[in-house]
Amino acid sequence: MWALILAVAFACTALLLSAPSAAHADPRAAPQAVDPASAEQSLLVWVRADADKTGIAGVTVKVSGGGVEATGTTGADGKAEVGLSAPGSFTVEVDASTIPEGAGVPRAGSSPREIDVAAGNKNVPAFFFLSPDGAAAGAAGSTPAPSASAGAGT
Repeated sequence: MWALILAVAFACTALLLSAPSAAHADPRAAPQAVDPASAEQSLLVWVRADADKTGIAGVTVKVSGGGVEATGTTGADGKAEVGLSAPGSFTVEVDASTIPEGAGVPRAGSSPREIDVAAGNKNVPAFFFLSPDGAAAGAAGSTPAPSASAGAGT
């Protein structure tokens, strides 16, 4: 009887010790969208009018890549922040069907775009400027590449 109890206890202990825990998650796991407030990395997507740089509210932005499929909606300031669980290369896109009537369209060739997010970088910018015809009103400009140092971009 005692042998059976010990065998069951040993088997249960071995099973518990072999199960992966959140503390020992695979660091190579694909990035996931997470709450921007607690994320170690994040994208800050801005959708703005090209003419006067005012933010465009209510626009859906899509972030994908490396296992992430996330969306955000711009607030009154034209910004949407998307938190990421890991660094990587992401495709950021404006959902043109959600742009308010009369606000314009993204500059030609600007959506979608690839953005690299380094470890520890928060609020890595992805700017999208809207104009009536998709042409740039000013200089072409681009989203700057993030630096490799932790905490850059904050």
